[in-house]
Parts: sequence; C-alpha cells; structure tokens
Amino acid sequence: MQRARKNRKTKSIFVFLILLLAAGVIAVYSWHHFLPKGALDNPIGEQLRNKVDSKRDIYVNSRGQVNDKKLFSDDMKEYAVQDAIHFMSHQKVKANEKWGSLQLTEERVDRLIDIIEKNKGEYKHDQLYLDILYRWKEGDFSKADEDHNAIWDLKGGTIGKATGVLSPQEEERYIEKNF
Repeated sequence: MQRARKNRKTKSIFVFLILLLAAGVIAVYSWHHFLPKGALDNPIGEQLRNKVDSKRDIYVNSRGQVNDKKLFSDDMKEYAVQDAIHFMSHQKVKANEKWGSLQLTEERVDRLIDIIEKNKGEYKHDQLYLDILYRWKEGDFSKADEDHNAIWDLKGGTIGKATGVLSPQEEERYIEKNF
C-alpha cells in the first residue's frame, strides 16, 4: 500500500515536471514568435539609433537643414523638449556614444524657454528644463555634463552617459563634424 502511494506520488511529480517543461517551451516559442522581426538580431543600441534617425527625417529638409518651425512648435510634447535639450547638449559634453545632434544656438535656447514657459505645468519636469536653459542662455555650460545626464536619466539612458565637458577645441571639432 505504501509502495503504491509512493509510485503515485512519483508519477504525479513526473507529470507535473513534464507539464512545466511543456509550458516553458510554449512560453519561449510565443515570446520569440511575437517579438518584432529582427528584434533578436538587432542590438538595442541599433534599434534606438534607427528610431532617432526616423525622427530626424521628419524635421530635416532635403538640404540637411533643421526645420525649427516644425521642431519647436508651441504644442511641443515633453519628450520632444527632452530630445532637443539632450541633442543640443551633445555639442558640449564628452560621452562614449552620442545619438542625435542638434546645434545649440541662442535662438533655439530662447525658443525652448518660450515654449516651456507657455506650457508651464504641462510638463512634469518643466523647472529642470528651465534651469538648464536659463543657465545656457547666460553662457554657463560648466554643468553641461550634469544637464545632459539629468535628461539622459529621464529618458532611461543606458549608453552614452556624459563624462565631462568638451574643451573649446573639442567642441569646435564636434561642430565641424556634425553641422
């Protein structure tokens, strides 16, 4: 009697393990099947780079010039404000990788300040953006790496953390290369 009970228990455990294994195989197959095509072949960084490039096509004309009217609209979304500050900061900071670039100009800083002031309370981090932009408006880029990383953190950055501020010569090379 005890032996029969032991056999039934062993059999139950064995059936449970088989079912668990089958469920695992189905889960892995389903996960792989429903991922976007190429998601496993394409490193995350490449996917993000493609996303940045696709956004760029919307705002850059055929001569490679940024259309500021489209880019800096009065109803600019918060993620777009973050992108603009983030991309402009690349002109001022050292980082292993920089994805996206937008030349930092007085006009763009002023325009962003105007947009954020008009939408005050609509953006979750409006005070952070204004602190950064007012500092830049005054020509103070001593904390540009911290500014970059604050936005980079908000955007969930994992690659390309700023490690310092570029020297004037390094910035000039960056401008020549990217603009």
